[in-house]
Amino acid sequence: MDCLLQEKCKQASVVSSSIFIILVITLKLGMFNIADKAVYEFFKEHENATVYNMAIHFSYLSGSIGSLLMFSIMMLIFLKLHKMHELLFSVMFAALSVGITIILKYTLLVQRPLNSVNGLSGYSFPSGHGVLSIVLAIVFFLLVSSVAKDKFILQIVKVLLIIYVFVSMLTRLYVGSHWMSDILGSILLAVFVYSISCLLFNAIK
Repeated sequence: MDCLLQEKCKQASVVSSSIFIILVITLKLGMFNIADKAVYEFFKEHENATVYNMAIHFSYLSGSIGSLLMFSIMMLIFLKLHKMHELLFSVMFAALSVGITIILKYTLLVQRPLNSVNGLSGYSFPSGHGVLSIVLAIVFFLLVSSVAKDKFILQIVKVLLIIYVFVSMLTRLYVGSHWMSDILGSILLAVFVYSISCLLFNAIK
């Protein structure tokens, strides 16, 4: 990793972690409740049965099992292509992301919305779906960029992945499984873990 990229990773880790801490403090002080409830009520008021069912199916597909399946396939492709650095980085990034998400969920103990889809249990902050969608998007882009060098193709892939992440997060809000603050937290956490993973991987490889 060159010095400029390493410095950017350091800056990203500091900024994302700082904003994340501020977000957690505002949550614990109840300062985000009005915004969270306003977004929740907005989606409930504009709920459509067809869109809701589609959102639930997409949400399930992008959940833990679906994400694990997609991640495993990408790891096998990395292995097939002998891209061991990319494989090891992806495993470390994913493991740290999932591990930190679980620790935060059971440390902060933020309750899900009352009408969470199908009585979904567990805590909501940060959104596991949100973190997983970003992890999968980054790993998939890493996979594509390791075999395709055409900038136009990479830009198209990047746009499609951004849409995937956006839709994945939006569905969690739409079906009432998460608060808006959960989604914001997952974005900040994913940025932080990615930045830290880059720095750690560069230090140990």
